[in-house]
Amino acid sequence: MDLYDNGVFDYDSISVIYNKKIVVNNQLLQVDKPISFYVRVDKDQSKNVMVFFADNLGLIPPNSALMVITDGEGKRTEVSVTNDLEHNTIIYFIKQLKKQ
Repeated sequence: MDLYDNGVFDYDSISVIYNKKIVVNNQLLQVDKPISFYVRVDKDQSKNVMVFFADNLGLIPPNSALMVITDGEGKRTEVSVTNDLEHNTIIYFIKQLKKQ
């Protein structure tokens, strides 16, 4: 996972919890340098839960991030995440078995 400030650098800070564990704690989002971390989808759970918290709103509310997901096969997916001090973003990851 790579997180960027979505658009203009405005001092947004974010925290991320994945399956009840903190993976990013109050880090500043930047446009040109990602916050990078790795998570594994647990196939034994029906849903793997990622929660995004806005630690602040930066200079231009709301707190917005671009999440770039690169899976184990190199496939990239981009997701826009928007939070404020009252609403969080929750993303569910579900492991799918490959058809053979």
